[in-house]
Amino acid sequence: MDPKKQLTIAFETSIGQGSIAVLRGKDVLASELGGVTRAEDLLSAIGSILKLSDSNLNTMEKIVVSVGPGSYTGIRIGIATALGLKRGLRADIVGVPVLEALAHSTATKNIASAVPIGRGRIAVQKNYGGGPSAKAKSAYVVDSDKFAAEIHANPDTNFILPREILDEDISLDSGSPNLRFVDSNLAVLIGRYAADRSGGNLEPIYL
Repeated sequence: MDPKKQLTIAFETSIGQGSIAVLRGKDVLASELGGVTRAEDLLSAIGSILKLSDSNLNTMEKIVVSVGPGSYTGIRIGIATALGLKRGLRADIVGVPVLEALAHSTATKNIASAVPIGRGRIAVQKNYGGGPSAKAKSAYVVDSDKFAAEIHANPDTNFILPREILDEDISLDSGSPNLRFVDSNLAVLIGRYAADRSGGNLEPIYL
């Protein structure tokens, strides 16, 4: 099997209400948004997404999980579930930093990836280059007011955000020319990012 066409289950459990997806390589077979941030809900969602994609857990060749940043509990739940699944499957497991996946989702240069991590805080990571050539600086956390001000103060920086960030209590002008939104289903994003990769560090990213 071509590694880029592996049957993959991906889940992101630390941002907002989380998301889950089944992919064949980078092609999405099924996806769901929300309701996967608790361990019992995630297990139920796994069963649901497998039915939607007409797949079987035993046929999964790759498990992809977000390693953060995001909520402390959500990160732990995602990684623990991925490790539990791997023990029962002959599947590769890939841990994906979600800010890195956001950066690699575009070829736009001079970008900053950003995700809400709860309690009015935003995790931000600036990259120069965009796409596979992106060179990342260290991620940092700002509160919502400072984040909105940072967007306005840096018109030459393209901020890459999941649409879910608009659900946060943040005063953002969604029409700002330097805002680039991606779908809120970050499981799809990390699943596609991992299609070209095998293995991966499962060390959680707590900010």
